[in-house]
Amino acid sequence: SQYGGDREHKQIEAGQVEVSVEPVMLARVADGLRQTFEQMAAQKKLRFVATVEATAPASIASDPQRLAQILRNLIANALKFTEKGEVSLRVFAADDDHVSFAVRDTGVGIDNAVGFILAVELPVGSVVCGRML
Repeated sequence: SQYGGDREHKQIEAGQVEVSVEPVMLARVADGLRQTFEQMAAQKKLRFVATVEATAPASIASDPQRLAQILRNLIANALKFTEKGEVSLRVFAADDDHVSFAVRDTGVGIDNAVGFILAVELPVGSVVCGRML
């Protein structure tokens, strides 16, 4: 719910959210998301693609549940508003110190004048929704 999201956002800002940091295998994250969303996409006659590029590290230190939650929300919204084509998740090294998660779709989206590709860029060794350790 929106209320729950607002409450959690306030807890994050106040540093009141417990973060469980552990190694997260990026290929495993992509595989899990692929298993979750391929059938949903196929039901809408869409394609869902999740790729981890060779430039990305094998793993990052993060909270696996929070990372998966963020990516699931982004992908689910992209699928919800895409009527034809595809939705994709691309995981890649933005540079030596950052990993990027980019969700892209072929939906109607945002007007090109203000359009963008939503990407989450994380410093290697950082924590999603937490403080840098």
